[in-house]
Amino acid sequence: MRRFVFLLTLLSFLYSGLPAQSPERFFVPAEVDFSRRLRDWQGFGFTYTEALSTPDYSKKPQDYGGFQLLNERKRQQVLQMIFGEEGLKVSFLKVYLDPFHQAVQGGTFDHSSSTANLRYIAREGQRITRGRMGDFSIYTVLFAPPGWMTLQKQVRGRDLDPVYKPDLQLYITDWLRYLRDQEGLTLRGFSLHEGGEDWSRWDEDGLSDKPYPYSMYWSPELTTEFVRSLQPVFKTAGLQEVLISAGEPQSWQHFNRWGYADALLQDEKTFRALGFIAAGGGEGTAAPLLEKRPELPAWSCAGEWGAMDVTFVQSIQEQIYVAQVSAYAPRTGIYRPSQWAGSPKEASAAFLVREDSTYEVLRGYHYYKQVSRAGQAGMIVAAASAQSDELSLMAFGSNKTRHPDAFALINTGVNNPEKADAVEVEVGRHRYHFNLTDPELRFNYANAWSLEKQRLTGADAGVKSARTCTEKGYLLEVAIPKSRFMEAWEVNAPFSVRIADQDYLHSEIARDTASHNLCFSFRDTLCGSHRLLVPGIESPVMIDGNIDPVWQGKPVNALQSRSGWLSAGWKAIQDDRYLYLLFEVHDSSPLPGRLVSIAVKGSTFTRFEAWRSTDGGEQYRKAGIYDVQEGKIEYSSPARSVTTFFGIK
Repeated sequence: MRRFVFLLTLLSFLYSGLPAQSPERFFVPAEVDFSRRLRDWQGFGFTYTEALSTPDYSKKPQDYGGFQLLNERKRQQVLQMIFGEEGLKVSFLKVYLDPFHQAVQGGTFDHSSSTANLRYIAREGQRITRGRMGDFSIYTVLFAPPGWMTLQKQVRGRDLDPVYKPDLQLYITDWLRYLRDQEGLTLRGFSLHEGGEDWSRWDEDGLSDKPYPYSMYWSPELTTEFVRSLQPVFKTAGLQEVLISAGEPQSWQHFNRWGYADALLQDEKTFRALGFIAAGGGEGTAAPLLEKRPELPAWSCAGEWGAMDVTFVQSIQEQIYVAQVSAYAPRTGIYRPSQWAGSPKEASAAFLVREDSTYEVLRGYHYYKQVSRAGQAGMIVAAASAQSDELSLMAFGSNKTRHPDAFALINTGVNNPEKADAVEVEVGRHRYHFNLTDPELRFNYANAWSLEKQRLTGADAGVKSARTCTEKGYLLEVAIPKSRFMEAWEVNAPFSVRIADQDYLHSEIARDTASHNLCFSFRDTLCGSHRLLVPGIESPVMIDGNIDPVWQGKPVNALQSRSGWLSAGWKAIQDDRYLYLLFEVHDSSPLPGRLVSIAVKGSTFTRFEAWRSTDGGEQYRKAGIYDVQEGKIEYSSPARSVTTFFGIK
């Protein structure tokens, strides 16, 4: 018993954030070493999609991203959030070369009609980025050639007609020169296709009636041939600065298993002509090609936004440290649901644009911001590791740029089921769930009999609540209108409270026959059977999450979980209109998230400013300033969170 009490004491110190008294064994060892350069980092990017799935742009124009719906003020707001000093600070913009720039062979090129929005974004992105002295460039991808260049003679036709290979080369070079010479944009790289390796997308005749935007099919042989032939074409066109990639397969696994890596490795001249290699992302690695050319940049430029949560950032970490990429961009970052064929019910991107000309910043934006700001072009990818299946790190070294050393800690673990992250109060027919992880402290309201749950704010239900954190847990103050539970019961009403997922402390609440005030009648084995009169007060209580004088001297009721990790003391008072409850919750659980001891090596920075996003609702919020003490930063990482540390002077 003494040993158990002693352990609880140690864990209590651990949770209260006192590193000097915390047993080292509870800290997860981790390390970032900025002196160990893994590769040069070329930056994070952003993608805008305009016209890719319509079979005829002249008859059915498209703007997938929906930028045309926004007025200039809203456009500039979004652009600042992407390229500005306080935004994502991306280093490159990915744009597509669609099939609608030339109607017939030898015809005039029309590079403007189907690209108005993406060109506007590119120009403004370059202006904003250079205004903050940042790096900006364009990465362009051939999505599909005009339909007349295919054997099927239609947009989305599977096969390139060999007769039109020179026409396709001219189609590409004229677009690139237009971007550079007419739009004044800096070009970074060109890729032959996005997802063009997937031969299963077409029927036997090379046609596709699916609504999704598909590229032409690029076999390993055609890919190798075009990489080899484009280099002298680019040189003749004065486009030597544009790096060439052998397309962008959906994943590195496709690149390796479907013969593309082998085709390039077997052709030394073609392999040397590559300026970089690219894939959408996904499984696999760029290692087979990097082993032969370690200096060759590898880009993942069609990553999935997924559920826009911690796992999204974890997938980026895997691309950098497993796939070994040196640049990254997710799929289209601005989502217009009405334009996306086969789209999911919920948007998965950074921004959602609606048909009523409004936009919404999605959770994916805040998670991408955690890493895009940290890894600026010109920095290096530094070594980083953590001895946990639930924790991972990515680190970017300054590399003599003006950008500070930075690293991101990703915690994919779930909350300890014993964590005191919620208080539930059931009174009458109503059940209130006050969730600690919700920053607005909203609560679920349910009819206790039908369990038909709704999502309400305090104003909707007439309930007031506020919370403040303490060293050992938190305080929760609640005011529930008596009218919500006393009208239906002339004598008594069910009442219960609990913390986390523990058993309810059951009782009844009733009017005392003598005083006409409320009283509790407990029927719980922990507290025994007794009655407790609810003290009355004259003036309303200020609901602010603090222990005001009105609470002083009021009886404390104990609430203890069966495990012993969680406990709460709670009080109740009343006036004519409200039942007031005050909870003081203690949580001595050793795993509210993960305590991490991060060894910081090879950096001149001794202080780091931390910013955090969580699945619980934090959206790129400043989490504090941490000093490197004895070579380490000790940090309590919340479950399902990403915390990025930036070196500060």
